[in-house]
Amino acid sequence: MELTDRLNAARSVEEAAALTEPVLHPTEGLLERLADFFEAAAEKARETETDDGFDLRDDLDHAAASLRDIAEDLHGVPLRMHALAPPPRTAGPSRRLPGTPPPPPPSTTPGRTR
Repeated sequence: MELTDRLNAARSVEEAAALTEPVLHPTEGLLERLADFFEAAAEKARETETDDGFDLRDDLDHAAASLRDIAEDLHGVPLRMHALAPPPRTAGPSRRLPGTPPPPPPSTTPGRTR
């Protein structure tokens, strides 16, 4: 829940994109770790050498494979989210606040004429 709360509170798409990275990283992400978890649970279920244990192993292996499929489908999300960010502002003419004097005109070199 904390990660979801942080994502909901993100103030920019860049911040939100950064929060997706630890979930979707292909080898160290949360989805990959969850898949590993379910594979380990499947192995424990198989060790019981019972029909129910084998059935449970199959279900857990299927869950692990599904998580890996989801992770593969979403692997580009962090980069795609970063791409949604507005381009950085370029330095353009500055705006004056009301009541402030205009900037002085560009200086000319004294004594030179055209």
